[in-house]
Amino acid sequence: MPNRLTGATSGPTSGAPCYEPSGRLHPLLKDAVISPHWEPIPGASALAAVEEVVTDADADLGFRLLLRLLDVVSPSLTQEQYSHYQALGRRFGYGEHHVTEKLEQLIWQG
Repeated sequence: MPNRLTGATSGPTSGAPCYEPSGRLHPLLKDAVISPHWEPIPGASALAAVEEVVTDADADLGFRLLLRLLDVVSPSLTQEQYSHYQALGRRFGYGEHHVTEKLEQLIWQG
């Protein structure tokens, strides 16, 4: 049975709250460089790693890694994207400020 959020049909997270990092975030992070002054990691590689954690290990851990990645890269988010991450946080049982602390400052006010 496909995951209701990602469409994934297999893996340990197929019944858990989940998301598809590369689908929604690819435009935001594909050209980003993580830790450019240390050992640079292309954003696309970081997203692939997060997606691997989500599908092969644990969706909750993958979402936490994604929140950390967004906090580091600081891309502009739309209100719709921000609301989506808040909803995912609620589905994982996070407290009301878990997502807000990391992402609220990234909402694009255009």
